[in-house]
Amino acid sequence: MARLIPRPVQQARTGGVFDVSRLGPVVATGAELASLVGVAADMLARYASPAAQADDPSALPRVELRLDLPPTEPPAGPPAEPPAGPPTGPPAARPIVTRPGGSQDEAYRLQIEQNGIRCAGRTPAGVLRAVSTLAQLVAETDQLPCQVIEDYPRFGWRGLMVDVARSFRTTAELKEVVDLCALYKLNRLHLHLTDNEAWRLAIPGLPELTDAPVSSGGTGYYTVTEFGDLQDYAAERHVTVVPEIDLPGHCGALVRAVPSLARLPRPAWLAADAAYAGPIDLADDATRALVGQIVGQVARQTRGPYIHIGADEAYGADDQAFATAVRFLRARVREAGKEPVAWQEAARAGVDEHDILQHWISLAMTGLAATESSALRRHFEPAEGDVRAAVAGGARLLLSPQSHAYLDRPYDPAIVPPDQRDVARRLGFAHYPPHTVAAAAAWDPDSAGLPGAHIAGVEATLFGETITSFADLTTMLLPRLPAIAESAWTGRPAPWTEMRQSLASHAPLWRRRGWAFFASTEVDWS
Repeated sequence: MARLIPRPVQQARTGGVFDVSRLGPVVATGAELASLVGVAADMLARYASPAAQADDPSALPRVELRLDLPPTEPPAGPPAEPPAGPPTGPPAARPIVTRPGGSQDEAYRLQIEQNGIRCAGRTPAGVLRAVSTLAQLVAETDQLPCQVIEDYPRFGWRGLMVDVARSFRTTAELKEVVDLCALYKLNRLHLHLTDNEAWRLAIPGLPELTDAPVSSGGTGYYTVTEFGDLQDYAAERHVTVVPEIDLPGHCGALVRAVPSLARLPRPAWLAADAAYAGPIDLADDATRALVGQIVGQVARQTRGPYIHIGADEAYGADDQAFATAVRFLRARVREAGKEPVAWQEAARAGVDEHDILQHWISLAMTGLAATESSALRRHFEPAEGDVRAAVAGGARLLLSPQSHAYLDRPYDPAIVPPDQRDVARRLGFAHYPPHTVAAAAAWDPDSAGLPGAHIAGVEATLFGETITSFADLTTMLLPRLPAIAESAWTGRPAPWTEMRQSLASHAPLWRRRGWAFFASTEVDWS
């Protein structure tokens, strides 16, 4: 039986066992949960062994979906250790054990008894988190101890970014990524849809964007119908898709499609032989009009509340040009009825309490020496002020430290098993120092030193420079993504001695789904 990832606040055995081979139908106890029945049944069927056939399936123990958790207030002070022994009092009346500052919208209680299973939540999202816990428990086992599990997350935003601009993945493959997110209770799938390499989202009225030549990462793009279908699939699993249209830098594909767009000039400090794909100039009226049209169309296609505007690495934009661009993009997104998200550099354009910025870099993370005077250091030096400016302005930060949460970082050669040497040598962005799975799993969100009110959540990222297949993608995600999901849900890393055992117990789940993974020598996969 798999060990739970993430670890719940409370898990207590109550005596007896549930026979998984007699797992019956999924039923909803209220109309609000009717749409979850098929999703829950599908989730369980993907991980549990097929149930024995019964003459009367209705007589089998059922999995009930319920909305019946009482409201509760988070306690003051640090999280309490889970109490020993079974919980006391009538289950439906007890307040759920709490994690200070957490998101009670996804609170759940899972009760496994000999005569049936109840997945209860305060919201449908909470009910589905109970189902994901159950899916982990029923995998690769016939006898499940009866127990009560109570839990809810520390952070409301728990995400994964996938770079489909540099490595196109089909909607079928992205649905598999949604399934992976749902299994580990991640609730955001951030898609990096545009970059210098390619433009991957169809924009009605502007077919030239997706017709333009692709410089790498394979051909392909998402039609309006495909993008909508993917979002619907994700929403059924309470995963919100966040599209990113990266502006005003990283616009090589946009400029190839529309060469008339105004661009900022090459900066004098940049070496003459250095590659330069200048940012677009959003002070130019025609460029503003076209970009405004694009943002409006993206908003119309987006089911969720967020659009990511990029705003990272705008090489060549001076302070005024950059601020002009960011302020225009934010205003246009809000005018279109969505909330903007941006990389941390957007703090340089000013922020307020409505902004969410993705914190990804500092000089310490780059490893650049204090004495280095390169253009790269010149570019990253202002990053030191981004977080301070964001907090001072009241913004919230999404934690995606390049040092730990960037899952395109190569695996350390010291942990590569012999049969994956070629794969490990090929995968991972060569400019990043390699690291171990244990190093990724040790990341503590509190190490950012930010007040809790200024943390929006946690997001792992996977840029696609070296990804050539879906197997490559899952190999870079597994086993590191579940470890990041642990910190995103609980707010702290699990001890490595526990996490390595948990990861080993999840390998059968990944094999059942056909997900390739990196079999680090740090873990005893046997």
